[in-house]
Amino acid sequence: MKYAFPNITRMTKHILVCNKCPVDIKKSFMDRSEEDNNDDNAHSFSQRSRSRSPLSTPSITSAATQSVVPSAASSSKQILKTATAASSSKQILKTAASKNYSLTSFIDKMTPEVQEKIDQALARAIYSSGTPFSITENTYWQEVLKLLRPSYQLPSRHSLSKPLLESEYERVMESVQGKINEALCLALLTDGWTNVREGIINFVITTPQ
Repeated sequence: MKYAFPNITRMTKHILVCNKCPVDIKKSFMDRSEEDNNDDNAHSFSQRSRSRSPLSTPSITSAATQSVVPSAASSSKQILKTATAASSSKQILKTAASKNYSLTSFIDKMTPEVQEKIDQALARAIYSSGTPFSITENTYWQEVLKLLRPSYQLPSRHSLSKPLLESEYERVMESVQGKINEALCLALLTDGWTNVREGIINFVITTPQ
């Protein structure tokens, strides 16, 4: 049998008839139930004696007070709840009004520093992958980059072939020079070939890393 009622009296009855409940627990609840019944009988007898006594009269004021007190408490709780809700609404409105919203806060602004940083990253990707500089003039690539960052302006082919290329060359040379200076030893490699017009020899410096 499964108990599914959150009630003390029903719980006691359930334990007294449950087959899975241990005997000692049943006995404990049975004794307690008998004591409660005795107390209830004594209380009922006392109440009946009072009602029959000529000195005891029905207290209309007491009954009225008992009915009014819960109602007054309920009204107080409702008033407090309403006041709290009103205070919260005022606080929300005050917070919203204190914020200074403007049209510029919803615009994707591009600072010169961010523009330069993106230009350098795009140029590095183009140089390292051997992509033609004309990619910035392709309509579909322009559409893709506009979707990614509407305020970003693509560099021109001239910028890719002149200032951005020179800046990337200086950055790479500085990095290479730093690694050469930090290396404990160096190796010089050569590679050469000839074509119909001329011969070419390449020199490559390697480090242990």
